[in-house]
Amino acid sequence: MRQVKYLLFLLLSFSIFCPPTILRAETLAERLRGRILIQVEGKGQAWYINPTDQKRYFLSNLPDTLQVISQVGWKKSSEQLNKILDSKNKRQLAGRFVIISNKPNTYYFYNQSLIEYSFHSGGEAVKLYRKIGLPISNKNLAKIPIGFITSTPTSNPSLTQKSTSSPLLTLMAKQIHDKVNIERVKFGFGKLTWNDELAETARLHSQDQANENQSIIIQTKLCSYPFIHHEGQVFGLYHNNRLNSQKIFNFSASAENIALVPSIKEAAYEADNVPKIDCQSELNILNTSYEARIDEAKTDQKKLASLQEEIILRKNKTKQSPSITLWQITYNQIEDVEQKAVVGWLNSPGHRRNMLNAEYNQSGVGVAQVKDYFIITQVFTKKADCGFQTGPCCEKPGYYPYCYIPLTCLAKVCQP
Repeated sequence: MRQVKYLLFLLLSFSIFCPPTILRAETLAERLRGRILIQVEGKGQAWYINPTDQKRYFLSNLPDTLQVISQVGWKKSSEQLNKILDSKNKRQLAGRFVIISNKPNTYYFYNQSLIEYSFHSGGEAVKLYRKIGLPISNKNLAKIPIGFITSTPTSNPSLTQKSTSSPLLTLMAKQIHDKVNIERVKFGFGKLTWNDELAETARLHSQDQANENQSIIIQTKLCSYPFIHHEGQVFGLYHNNRLNSQKIFNFSASAENIALVPSIKEAAYEADNVPKIDCQSELNILNTSYEARIDEAKTDQKKLASLQEEIILRKNKTKQSPSITLWQITYNQIEDVEQKAVVGWLNSPGHRRNMLNAEYNQSGVGVAQVKDYFIITQVFTKKADCGFQTGPCCEKPGYYPYCYIPLTCLAKVCQP
């Protein structure tokens, strides 16, 4: 029996939201594999359908184009390329970017006619996909899953630099930050200044949770029980600990919002003799129970133990959920994912207080992707004029000069 499966959605600020499920939309993706698509109902964004995994990769600008070409393109010598072109298997080149290892050329073979386009730079590549890109509506684009390219690692390695953000996830983070600022201005508050250090700390927390959810989310199960939380296992239990671990001390107040948003709008599945289960209600119960245990935990060690127990619980619960076969899927547009996070925060009292707090003047957003979910973390801080590392000690009548924990005031300067 075929049924429609709606996906879950979840938030946290010291709060929570919930998520969805997934499915393959292979028919359209197969038909368009290797093509460059232009999102005509958006801002003219360009996407490349990788023939190997049939996912769409974002080509927003020159660096993104070069990264997509370098990571999904075929690496061949000119001799290897000529051999393929002279063989009966030359159709395998259709829709491929081919990087020539012993020449400065990169080739793209147009999917329909095997017309060969060569270029020497990313700028020429951008002109190419604007020239031969196939217009596509948002409705049809939403039927093709998104692929992600990993950026080159930064020169500032952190304690949890397991992976780096893709250009698309970085763009999403900036756009979510802008959408939050739009809401702040509506309510009469000043805009938050973007801070790269805060954004990287937020991204690391999102990525740590994405790593945890790899074993919790199983697309072929009726219910998965995604898990987001403020407590961290890797580089700080609390968000201010995580900021300090990244050597960020120049703030006198801080807060954190988290959201889990599905990339899928809805999915259909097929299964026999599967009982009706309200996955969202079960997830809500798990979230409420976890938050209660965290509140009751008196020590950091007990909080960490509760966190680790919850991961095991959800992993086992997902495994025990009935198996299904997915057969149809519709994806959210990237803009919809961003808006869902912001609107969800705005409609949740705890998140709303953080978003619309006049005290905060700096922010950073970090996005990670796991299976068919986006985990979004936003960190807010009030920039300090004193009390931070290498900065002047703060003065207050009737008090000794002071610095923010864990710094100490020595010779009128805050030091570790």
